[in-house]
Amino acid sequence: MTSNSTTLDPLSFFTFNEAVNYFNGLQCNSNKDCPLESDCIGNKCITEFYCKDDNKCSFYRGVCDGKPCDSVKCKVDSDCLGEKCNDSSCGGDRGYYSGTFTLEDCHNYIKE
Repeated sequence: MTSNSTTLDPLSFFTFNEAVNYFNGLQCNSNKDCPLESDCIGNKCITEFYCKDDNKCSFYRGVCDGKPCDSVKCKVDSDCLGEKCNDSSCGGDRGYYSGTFTLEDCHNYIKE
């Protein structure tokens, strides 16, 4: 995947810059215009993604068969993107949002 990619496979790993570039290129008028169940706020698609470091990011915290997955519980550290399984919950990663929005954007979104 290149740093100016126009698509991201939800079931693959990507870099932090690839995620930022992908979402910066999206414009929306409603949630239907946004991928991955993200929300359209201030004409920007906003969603959370997780990174172990800048070069290993995913839309999911779990890892199943070497790929990102929406696994709710982990058994061992390798079940997690951040490689830390504590009490069946994945950790060791950092959460980021695909964009930012102003207080006015938030007010307008809630009003809708």
